[in-house]
Amino acid sequence: MRVLMTGPSSFTGMYVVEALVAAGHQVVVTSTQSLSSYTGVSRKRIERVAGLVERLHQGVCFGDDRFIDLIAQESFDVYCHHGAWTENYRSMDYDIQGAFANNTRSVKRVCDLLAKNGCGKLLVSGSIFAEVAHPFSPYGLVKKMTQQTLDFYGVASGLQVSNVVIPNPFGELDNPKLPRYLLTEWAKAGVPTIQTPDYIRDNIPVDLLALGIADWVKRCPSTVGRSVYRPSGYVSTMAEFVRRLQRECRERTGWACDVSFSKQTDFAQPMRLVNDVPLMPLFPSWDEQAFWDRLVGG
Repeated sequence: MRVLMTGPSSFTGMYVVEALVAAGHQVVVTSTQSLSSYTGVSRKRIERVAGLVERLHQGVCFGDDRFIDLIAQESFDVYCHHGAWTENYRSMDYDIQGAFANNTRSVKRVCDLLAKNGCGKLLVSGSIFAEVAHPFSPYGLVKKMTQQTLDFYGVASGLQVSNVVIPNPFGELDNPKLPRYLLTEWAKAGVPTIQTPDYIRDNIPVDLLALGIADWVKRCPSTVGRSVYRPSGYVSTMAEFVRRLQRECRERTGWACDVSFSKQTDFAQPMRLVNDVPLMPLFPSWDEQAFWDRLVGG
């Protein structure tokens, strides 16, 4: 199939592009900046993507004039709405209005043009943190509003709209998050402290997640309507997940990998946030040991 996708420089986006190409799809991507404008880990990701895809359209934002021209002139079987406004996304000062406007610019026209030119499937990447009845962060709220808006206009235009719920991906070339923090501390013989060990979360290796999404691009319904895909990885308390990281790191480095667990007092988030489609049984050829080798070695 021919797939159009936004957000290829994001952590999960790069891996999804790689999995789509490996599955034999023709992939066209758009990036909001020119290739030369990216720096740091985003630059590494976009350079990997650029060497794989059929075409990389630079300086194109969802719903702007260049994006409209692209979908008006070319035909795609699937559109993956993966890009999102992430500036300051962890803050309560996250720009809700600006983010929503960027995520949904010209949404009705986009959906109409996609359907007119033969696109049957619209996959919308969403966060598990937006699945709760009452989002607890501005970013989660915007993700929920974005998904609902694309769902409404996509179905009205005659598309299959599938919400891909992303849990907690981790792996090589990730943004600074818990696994990188732990590995950095352990490398210098530090003893990091875990403040929320009791939360039950769904931490998923990013390349396994990408395999699942690439497979879902093919398998999700092609009829007009709605569907949801909830891929799952390691479901456990955060304390158990940290102990898994300890074991994998100790085996590969010989470091002490000591850690301290605080008594959890912060319960601002739901205790349990997990998906319901375990991917490991579905992809027995996925190399778990190689994943950990790359993560710890990177």
